[in-house]
Amino acid sequence: MISHRIARMLSCLVPYSCCAAALLALPLTGRAQPAQQDEVKAVVRISKELIDDVLAKVEVTGTIPYDARLLGFRVQGLAYGRGKLTAEVLTQDGKATVVAHGKGTGETYAYATLGPVLATGNAWADFTLQTLVHFNGRKFSLGETIPCVEVHAELDKLQTRHGGLPGRVAGRLARPLAELVMPLAETRADPIGDYYLVQFVNQLGGQIIDKLNGATRVEESLNRLFPETKEFGIQLSADGKFIQASYGPKGRAPVALPKHPKPPENTRMEIWLHSSNKGAEALAKISKSPLAKELLRAYMEATLPELAALTEDRSVAAVGPWIVITIGPPKTAK
Repeated sequence: MISHRIARMLSCLVPYSCCAAALLALPLTGRAQPAQQDEVKAVVRISKELIDDVLAKVEVTGTIPYDARLLGFRVQGLAYGRGKLTAEVLTQDGKATVVAHGKGTGETYAYATLGPVLATGNAWADFTLQTLVHFNGRKFSLGETIPCVEVHAELDKLQTRHGGLPGRVAGRLARPLAELVMPLAETRADPIGDYYLVQFVNQLGGQIIDKLNGATRVEESLNRLFPETKEFGIQLSADGKFIQASYGPKGRAPVALPKHPKPPENTRMEIWLHSSNKGAEALAKISKSPLAKELLRAYMEATLPELAALTEDRSVAAVGPWIVITIGPPKTAK
């Protein structure tokens, strides 16, 4: 007959077995679990804080060569710019969209030539921009940029190309007329500044998209979890704090998730995987135990290695019939 002590020890192992079963019941070998036809299989939530983390690390500085026509003059030089980016999360036309707002300044010393005339001067500008970054449920992509550049300029020298005394005298005589034209030149320079700002943002945007996709790894994770389901119906939504993508039958409205009773602080990303009520309840009982954490580590490294490599700050919880894997801030460089 089994002693009462051994019986108690065996009874303590039951919840841990349930915990293992709950995690192992999730997609581990890449096969989607049996589900109702109208059931959402998974939900990914990406926080605004994660996007802020990425944008904060993007250095918005650059040296931009320009060569443009302005009031008949050929204007050339190098513009030096710097700025900062902030993010806004919203849903627009059924798409989850991040609006990257930029603000900064730039300056240059410009050389303008027209026939034998050479004009040089300082120019500076304040700029703002709005760049759309779209999320289609699998990855981020760059959208349209709306620039706004306001150019100011100050004439320094006006002379002939060959210089010399005659050229400088001619420049002094023509300077009053040139000063009168400067406000018009500033106005005509604004769209030129817009053009070069958009070119710069398009180059910078490629880096931002790579960093966002590298920080979320959604497409790789979905391919690992559900390789046999190539054509998910993806429903997108956003609430200002999270971008949410639901994966399931096509045409279904975005799923309304139950409220997480104790969401971890500094959450950067959440993965909600549909489970059975019994499996989730068993996991909930011991979700903070060392064994549950070890099982989660093994599950992440085996099934979602790209996400596991991003951070060691992750936790698992059960919310209703959902098992929720929470991803924290990324690893910091030592």
